[in-house]
Parts: sequence; C-alpha cells; structure tokens
Amino acid sequence: MTQQTPALPETHLHELSSEPRQAQMTTTPETPTPETLSAEQPVSSIIVRAPRSPWWEFFLHFATFGFYTNFWLVVRVKEIKRLSGHPLKPWLWLFVPSLVFVQPFAFPKLDKILCKIEGNADIRHPDNRFNLWLAAVFLVSAFFWLSTEYATPNWLSLVALIFWSGLFSLFSQRLNTIKQQLSHVEFKGKSSGYAFWEWLIVILLTPITFGALIYASISPFMLNEISSLPDQTAYIDPNNHFQLTVHGDGWREVEIGSLSDGTAELELAGSVEDAFFLVFKTSPPITLNDIVDSRIAFIQTQYPDIKCHEERSLVQGQLAVMIHVMCEGQYMRDPVLQTITAFEKGNDTYELFGTLSTPKLTYSALSTEFKQMAKEFQPL
Repeated sequence: MTQQTPALPETHLHELSSEPRQAQMTTTPETPTPETLSAEQPVSSIIVRAPRSPWWEFFLHFATFGFYTNFWLVVRVKEIKRLSGHPLKPWLWLFVPSLVFVQPFAFPKLDKILCKIEGNADIRHPDNRFNLWLAAVFLVSAFFWLSTEYATPNWLSLVALIFWSGLFSLFSQRLNTIKQQLSHVEFKGKSSGYAFWEWLIVILLTPITFGALIYASISPFMLNEISSLPDQTAYIDPNNHFQLTVHGDGWREVEIGSLSDGTAELELAGSVEDAFFLVFKTSPPITLNDIVDSRIAFIQTQYPDIKCHEERSLVQGQLAVMIHVMCEGQYMRDPVLQTITAFEKGNDTYELFGTLSTPKLTYSALSTEFKQMAKEFQPL
C-alpha cells in the first residue's frame, strides 16, 4: 500500500509566502589560473647590465685579440638565462668562441631562445640575418684555427680580427634591443661608456694591437729584393768563396741589412716571414770553434728548451772541416729550427746561419728542404 504524502496546511503555506525568502548557498572559491595570477600579481623585475653602444664593445673585442669575446659571451648568456628562464650553463660558453665545430650547434640553440623572447615581446628579427651572422662567425673562427696550423698572411689576420669584433658587436645590438623592449627589466650600471679597467684595456692595448698587426702585415713587403731564386738554383758567391743550392719555392736575395745588422755577406728571405738564411764572413783571430760555440750559446739563450745536434766532416776534395749544427725546439707552441753551417776558406771562416719558425703544418712542409739547403752550403 502506497503511503500518501500529506499536503501542507494552507495556514503554513501562507506564512512561508509572506516571509522574505533567503537563499542559503555555499560558494566555492574559484581556482586561480596563470592568467589570473599574472593579472593580479606584478612580475618581478629582472636586473641586467644597461645596454651599451656596440661601438664601445667593438674596441674591447679588438684590443684583446678577441679574448674578451669569451668572457663577454659568458655574461651575455647569464642575462639570456634570466630573461628566458631557460636552464643554460653560462660557464660552458667560455669555450664556444674557440671551438669552431661547436659553434654551428651552440649558436642556433641560443638563437631559438632569443627568437622566443623576441616573439613574446613582438620584436622583429629577420631569420636570414642570423644565418649570415653564424656563417661569418664560423668562417672567421675557422681562419683563426687554421692560422695556428699553417702560416697565413698577417694582413689577413688584421682583417679577420676587425670582422670578428664587428660580428659580436652586432650580436650585442640584438641583445640591447631585447633588453630595451622588455617591460620587466631593470638596468644596472651606466648606459654607455667603459668602466675604469675597460678604459685601461682600450687605451693601452688598442694601439699596441693595431700597430703590431699593421707592422706584421707590411714588413714582408718592405724587404728590398735583389733577385728571385727559383727551386734548384745554385747561388755562387761573386768572389767564388762559397756556393748555396736553393731548395723549394719563394726564396729571394734581399738587400744587406734587411734581415741582419748589416754585417752579412748574403741575405736570403724565404716564402714565409720567419724563414731566412744569412752568410757571415769572419777573420782571425776568431776560429771556427769560436763561431759555432758562440752561435749555439746565442740560440740557447733565445730558446732555453731547444736541443742542438752537431756533426763534423771533411769537405770533399779539400782539407777543410765542415761543421753542421741543427737546433730544434718550440717557441709559443710553434716549432723552431735554427741551423749553423760553417767552414774555413783560406784565412777566413764562412758561416751560414738559418732560421725557420712557422706553425707546425707549414713547418712540416718546409723543414726538410730547409735542412737540405743548410747542409749543401759549401766552399768553392
């Protein structure tokens, strides 16, 4: 049997309708979204170095032969890490400018992070501009690396250093634009100019760097050439006292005083800057042993770690002693070869002194012919 629900009495219904109705509702607080938080809570400021004109950066890169670039990049990557929140490791970027084959992977990664920051801030940066920049940096870096292995023209090093400094100044300008456009960035330091220690670097090193590169670039062209000596040329002394056979290309006779103090009998310049032979004539009471001993002492004073090997023999068909000395070592990580070949002719002593100092791969290509020339110096 179904139980019937009784109706409310009319008097009770009348009371309910005459009283104000109060809704009893429990509201649940709304869960905040990232958009709500960003609208309600201000973003904390990021403190970075004040933008500096790229021209000021240029001279720091140039004056230090590019070494400033390594440390500059570490500081800039730290700023990019703060601006983007990306988990970069700035200290690793200390090595990127020096590691040629790492650059095509490292710099595009940095570019993607910058593009994301620029996109959020509505900053336009053409994609092809970065590709050109990266190609130029890679080519200049490759040249610097090759110059440690091969002898390269010094004027080309000057041009490469100017390009290197300019390329990273352009990168600095890109970062300046980003920092200036972001609203949550605060700057520390001066907006332009150098710190005290930077002034010292620029004032002291810029003229030294520029002057050294200019001098090294033009010095090979300042030699007064007398004649070119092709491969297998037999140079014969006009007085018929000695003969020297040339091996290899690029040798030339230059004016006396170009490579010595002016006391040489003959001066030959090689195909690279630090390759030459000098012939000296000495009279009694200086003996053959005196010349060799003093020359070896001079060489070892200049290059303390150099090792010398001496050989003595009789000149074929003559009662004359021939001395050959080969000294090999390193200077500034480049191989060095210095040779001494000496003999007596009548009352006089003739010495052929040779020097070869180039990067190791160029040295390997030239040293065999150089040694052969030293050994074939002989009396007539």
